[in-house]
Amino acid sequence: AGGHITADRTMQNDGIDYHILNSITVGNGGGICRLTIEPGLTLNFDPGTQLQFGIYIPYSHYDGELYAVGKSDSLITFKAYNDTPGGWEGIYFNDNSDWYGGISTMDYCIVEQGNEYNLSCEETTQPSIDNSVFRNAVQYGIKEYNSSPQIHNSQFLNNGSYPVYYTDWTCNSHLLGNTYSGNSPNQFALSGGHYSDSRILYNDGVDYLVLSDITVGKSGSTSRLTVEPGNTLRFVSGTQLQVGTYIPYSNYGGELHAVGNADSVITFMPDSDIQGDWEGIYFHDRSDYYNAVSALEYCKIEKGNAYN
Repeated sequence: AGGHITADRTMQNDGIDYHILNSITVGNGGGICRLTIEPGLTLNFDPGTQLQFGIYIPYSHYDGELYAVGKSDSLITFKAYNDTPGGWEGIYFNDNSDWYGGISTMDYCIVEQGNEYNLSCEETTQPSIDNSVFRNAVQYGIKEYNSSPQIHNSQFLNNGSYPVYYTDWTCNSHLLGNTYSGNSPNQFALSGGHYSDSRILYNDGVDYLVLSDITVGKSGSTSRLTVEPGNTLRFVSGTQLQVGTYIPYSNYGGELHAVGNADSVITFMPDSDIQGDWEGIYFHDRSDYYNAVSALEYCKIEKGNAYN
């Protein structure tokens, strides 16, 4: 029937699918509760429904965990009951999903046919994802806001938009060993913004699409943007990467650490591949405040407007 689960529950595999008639929210007020999904189960969600972990109800935080650990020959599937992309609203980890230290795990899962997303994470470190598939969403495979779920050894297939969408600069998922195919576009979406703490852009085999200006700098100190070897950062028209900045009454030191290898070059370029269609890299006079040190090695910077 769906509803608000406030105590530990297990969905047992007895040989047939579950039909989810209403949205499910998992969270225990003032504590944690867990929803466990047994290997081999398929959960079919009615149109408009979703699975949510963590919730805030005035004056109380409800922390919820998902434990969906399948096997290589016994996958757990979350999908639309009508078997149509957009036929349900996906899995949503609310900012209370790690409020009391909640830990969620998804291993050997398929999440498919979501509407805006298959999985969304908001102000949380959860879940930890391994050996899973995110496919056939109308828009995003995974959408993040101020979140850092770990995503390893998984597949992003045929989603209608970005496989992973970082909606703000604070997102910092550890990406490793994933594969991406058939997404439109087949790129990570990077929102841009003011990086006031250090972040790493991991190389996981596809390019980053930078949607707005990036500024790197921390007030009264330094922050660092690290770009791993082999990455390509593609900038939309008119955008730039700035290191260090000044905002009235405060100096922001910034560092860029883009150190590639001879066989794994880092590239900065316009997404359009048209000469002059981005504004290049700019080291502001605060880029060496507070002993900030930047390094560019084995990099290719090309097709800037006034300069690369």
